[in-house]
Amino acid sequence: MARGILVSKAIYSALTSDSVLQQKVGNKIYPMLIPENGAVNYPYIVFSRTNLTPNYTKDGCYEDNVDVSIIVCSNKYLEGCEIAQRVRDILDWKCGVESGIQINEIRLKNITEATYSTVFLQTLIFSFKVDRYYEETTAYPTNESTTSYPTTDEPN
Repeated sequence: MARGILVSKAIYSALTSDSVLQQKVGNKIYPMLIPENGAVNYPYIVFSRTNLTPNYTKDGCYEDNVDVSIIVCSNKYLEGCEIAQRVRDILDWKCGVESGIQINEIRLKNITEATYSTVFLQTLIFSFKVDRYYEETTAYPTNESTTSYPTTDEPN
């Protein structure tokens, strides 16, 4: 089963488990919408999947490319920038398993900023490569792999 559609589960887990981000936004991290009553204090984060494109070979889909928009909303400009930087620190260039989803790669594609009334918006667009065949029992190497590769300074 392709898991790209479930990438939001991994994003939510990664963001809510970071203690530094929790100090800044608490538990105010929402998929797609803020709560309907609208009684959310700033700052908060809203994220959504904006695109999913499968990678195919002759044997079928092996990976999903998923674009995700993460919007930091704050009534203080610098606070919003600091939170956006923390989100980038958490996600950019990471890989591994998060909430049962094998992330092969996360790359920041773009950051924009805007205002809406008295709110400052920092929008980060990330591209995720999500493994199609990962199962919880499969061991995949991650960035923290202990595999060493020879360098040009080492003899053959």
